[in-house]
Amino acid sequence: MWQTEQQIHRVERVIRERLARLPVGKHPALRWRAKQEGYRDYVFGAKAGPKVDVQNIFHELGHAAEFGAENFATRCVEGSFYFKNRWIEVLGQRYVEHRSAQPTIREIRAIGYQIHFMELAGCKMHRPLLASSIGSALQYMTDWWHVPGEGDAERKANIVLAIMDFSEKIQPQEATDRLEGWLDATTRRWKRQKIDPATLGGING
Repeated sequence: MWQTEQQIHRVERVIRERLARLPVGKHPALRWRAKQEGYRDYVFGAKAGPKVDVQNIFHELGHAAEFGAENFATRCVEGSFYFKNRWIEVLGQRYVEHRSAQPTIREIRAIGYQIHFMELAGCKMHRPLLASSIGSALQYMTDWWHVPGEGDAERKANIVLAIMDFSEKIQPQEATDRLEGWLDATTRRWKRQKIDPATLGGING
């Protein structure tokens, strides 16, 4: 579904209001851009596919918290998230080969943190419904066949349970601390490399 510029502007306004409610809402490294996908140039994007949405930017924040400050050096490469994959070559073509469900497990943890950030930001949501909605999209992950379960329905159910379990195990403060750790690591790199965040674009605050 394509969005008009007016619709995107409305989403931007909501994102700004929601991020401001986070304990790290004024952090200098919390930079975002509505029409960007993923995390690039140290900027969090709110777009996934053709749609700009509040939920998307909180998912990117979830990935930052999941990686944490302890993995910043290896997981933030040239200002972007670095997701490790095993590649093989078959008849001259390169393919991703997974030997476990590790990528999906990583997404499950990111969604768990995402849920806490959305709640801290005052987003109206129902945890099981959100877990089911986002979890269903994980069937398109390249490691889907490694997810436990007999058939797609059971795999989806197991993913939703895993998201709920992880989100209940962590506390809002832990989620916040991990995100803040990532953001602090970002500012330290900027200082070392003499990067002026104003040149990166995006919105801060």
